[in-house]
Amino acid sequence: MKPDYGNGRLKAPVRESGAESTIKAAGGRKRILELYFFILFSAAVVLSALWFHHSYTLHRPVFLLMDVEETMFEGSASEENGTEREDNGSKTAGQDKKMLWTQISVYYIQDQEDQSQITAVDFPELEGIGVFQTEGGMKQKEWSLFSSMTGSAFQGQKYGIYEIYGKIQILEENWPENGLHLSRIQVIYKDGTIGEEWIGDLHLKHYMNFGKLQMDSSSSGSDGTRSFSYRVMEDCRLEKITMYSPDQVRSEFDIQINGTDLWEWKPMELKAGSRLQVETLWHGSGNVRETLEPMTAILELHCKELQEEETGDPGKEWIEAVPIQRFLRWRKNGFDQVRKYLKERGAYEAGNESGGLGNFSHKFSY
Repeated sequence: MKPDYGNGRLKAPVRESGAESTIKAAGGRKRILELYFFILFSAAVVLSALWFHHSYTLHRPVFLLMDVEETMFEGSASEENGTEREDNGSKTAGQDKKMLWTQISVYYIQDQEDQSQITAVDFPELEGIGVFQTEGGMKQKEWSLFSSMTGSAFQGQKYGIYEIYGKIQILEENWPENGLHLSRIQVIYKDGTIGEEWIGDLHLKHYMNFGKLQMDSSSSGSDGTRSFSYRVMEDCRLEKITMYSPDQVRSEFDIQINGTDLWEWKPMELKAGSRLQVETLWHGSGNVRETLEPMTAILELHCKELQEEETGDPGKEWIEAVPIQRFLRWRKNGFDQVRKYLKERGAYEAGNESGGLGNFSHKFSY
């Protein structure tokens, strides 16, 4: 008996054509391919992120290089801060000797995932002649972790920038005649690891003959201008102005001496009670190293006594030190700024667990 295909009854099956079957099959394969493509794309994104993360990972802190000149000031070596350090052979307890000192800051970059903790630092080149004490006057091997730099733009991101600040103290009797140059810092970590880092150039100099000029005010403008006002204490002649690195100073700073460009300035007589104005403005190239690496230069103003020609006395010379500084400038995109800096320093070279900078190239027993 044939089936009844009337109303309300079973309908005859509709057979698909060959073309329709092919289209449906193709659609299914397309969806499968799209799924595979999505999975592969997701895997590629994850692998790329892991590669990127690994490529820009620091395994140890990287110290910012510096090009800094600092003036050493005079003070007395008290029994408390002038006592003998364990290994420098400089016994001063109970003696009132002249101490030279200055405050300095050293900066380093650390990966936020790096759990190593700096517990102490020292300058090997101070061995036997002076000490470096962190804030609080803590002794060597008792220093605790230093606080992070105020206003750091990188906290909570990939990298953090930290500051180590303290005081260098040297007995005047140990002071090298031509000043002191420091370029290395020894770092001790919480796990007992000890390494030595290159910090660039830190020049320390002590000026013996201040007196003719006395700074009575200084100010900073929103445009980066710094102004120093000096009161002339006695009649004298400003003979010359010298500096350690004139080419760098000239390339990065505009400097005015009483309104005259430093490079066009000529010797002048200064009268007691008058003022000498020094204005500086940084105009660097904006290179990422300039924005991160500290730089300070010292202008040496050589003032000479005025003497009667008939006496034949050449007169004494005094030197006034005027610091000019390139301030650290943090960009809003901190990660990009630090990444570019570390890349330029070679921090991401493959196969170097210390970041490609030669960190921990020297090992010490603890």
